[in-house]
Amino acid sequence: MNEGVAVTRIDNPTPTGRTMMPTHPRQHFQHLRQAVMMNTTVSIVAEIPEELHETLKGYLETHPDWDQDRVFSAALSLFLLQNGDCDRRAARVYLNTLFQPSL
Repeated sequence: MNEGVAVTRIDNPTPTGRTMMPTHPRQHFQHLRQAVMMNTTVSIVAEIPEELHETLKGYLETHPDWDQDRVFSAALSLFLLQNGDCDRRAARVYLNTLFQPSL
């Protein structure tokens, strides 16, 4: 193995007991996401302009796989990535939020 190269092993035993990687890239990403996803959440209350709320409601009506919490997580994490200290946790939340599987 090359030094300095991070390798992620995903165990997915087959009936023969061998370990295999998921065959589809989306499955691979979902396994990685599950491995690093943080389960702790914090509720916040925020006042936003009514115009923004109406726009958000319209977006959510046409995108059923998104909800208000997912939109706020994506927006806040992107803001922190663009204006903060480039924290890897914000990047992880942003990517997890964008590629969250449809419900």
